[in-house]
Amino acid sequence: MQRGRPDLTGALTPLLSLALFTACVPQAHSGEVRPADVPDAPTALTPMQQAEQFRGRQRYTDALAIYERVLHADPRDRGAYTMRALTLSDLGSAQLAAEAMWRHPDCFAAGTRAPG
Repeated sequence: MQRGRPDLTGALTPLLSLALFTACVPQAHSGEVRPADVPDAPTALTPMQQAEQFRGRQRYTDALAIYERVLHADPRDRGAYTMRALTLSDLGSAQLAAEAMWRHPDCFAAGTRAPG
């Protein structure tokens, strides 16, 4: 445990998951969405959509790998960063997820601010 930081091993994982989900999911749907009812519409998924599908199937390590690739290409991608933190929490890495929040609080504060 680092000095000055609480030990978040296990006890806060469900609470952290809920907090991350509430703060992050509205931002995570960045990317291109194509209409399903148009026959000629391409069906290729963006990396974020692929990661979302992996998360839906509880393939969190595959989703995490995609978020890491997206962040390698664009370190300022807020959606990838927030979903990476949420996925770390889903994998049981509450400490890593919390550290991600501490490193970039601006990625998480937007979902919790009152409109103004």
